[in-house]
Amino acid sequence: MRTDALPALMRILHDDGELAGVEIFGDEVPEEHVTTVTEHPATAIDCILLQHSGGPGSNDYTANNIIRVDMRCYSDTPANAMVLYRKASEALKHTERIVAEDVLVHSVVESAGPSFGRDPDTKWPYYLSVWMCHSSETAT
Repeated sequence: MRTDALPALMRILHDDGELAGVEIFGDEVPEEHVTTVTEHPATAIDCILLQHSGGPGSNDYTANNIIRVDMRCYSDTPANAMVLYRKASEALKHTERIVAEDVLVHSVVESAGPSFGRDPDTKWPYYLSVWMCHSSETAT
């Protein structure tokens, strides 16, 4: 069975000292967090959302997995969202053959970004970037 590298990427970001106190979410922001933000929009919380976004897959017979991941870095201002993006991108781009969440991650490469946006529900600014993660197809 193929491994899911998204939890491994979340762990890499979570364990990075530059991102201490930043909430890291996978695929969607939990409902309780969205409700809090919607009810109190002035109290922005730095958070990073990683989402599967499709990708090329593996085109050969090797036991490698390639996934594309969208990373959105949210904060209270565009400038702070950019700072968060820079910290997160430093953590990901220096990933080199590491085991996280029982997945051997070979490399993580940014393929697009950053691109500015504003969440339509919360009105929070964010920067979107797209990453390619190369990992082992089997658990370690």
